[in-house]
Amino acid sequence: MKFKKWVRWFNIINHNILTMQMSYQCYTDLDAYVQSKANGFYKILQLWYSDHMVMSVRRQIKAGRESVSFLRLLREMASAPQAITRSRYEAAFDDKMKANSIFDKFAGSGNGSLDKMRIEVDIQGIQEVSSNIEAFADRFVAHLDGRGLPTDRMPSYRELEEALLRLEQLREKYAELFYVAQSTTNIITFRSPRFNIEIESFVKKAAKRLS
Repeated sequence: MKFKKWVRWFNIINHNILTMQMSYQCYTDLDAYVQSKANGFYKILQLWYSDHMVMSVRRQIKAGRESVSFLRLLREMASAPQAITRSRYEAAFDDKMKANSIFDKFAGSGNGSLDKMRIEVDIQGIQEVSSNIEAFADRFVAHLDGRGLPTDRMPSYRELEEALLRLEQLREKYAELFYVAQSTTNIITFRSPRFNIEIESFVKKAAKRLS
């Protein structure tokens, strides 16, 4: 059944985004120290971090037939919103009032199944903050593309932060749907990062090597 498959997929997605959060916070904690040291080891750590994170974002927005990603999950849910019904959702709760309150967030007040338009808003939200990162990951991290990257599509660390925050917001939102009363389990709160280095400098170096 679709619902059981979606729960399996979300378990994988949930783990991946939590791992991204831990990487994000480790980098934030290390950032001030890194900036104060003229040391090649710490500089390479920054490159490892950026490569890891842009590929992790890319993993969540690839929607091919073999992909298990947040974007593909949401697209499947939008194509079959009737797979999760209010009556089935209520059955998972002793507190029917709470069940209806949660379901209303995804279906609208009193509606019997998920609201396709609400899911499509979330799809659009992921795509809006991830398009530049996906292009960078495809052309400079997954492999070095001879075409390079258009200068008007170079992502910054700030864009990476925005993509991570959007993915985390949606992870928490859909955890409430899929995990019911366990929605707060393993949620890590983001701390504000200090991003001082732009990916652009790395892109220019990579482009120079290709020329």
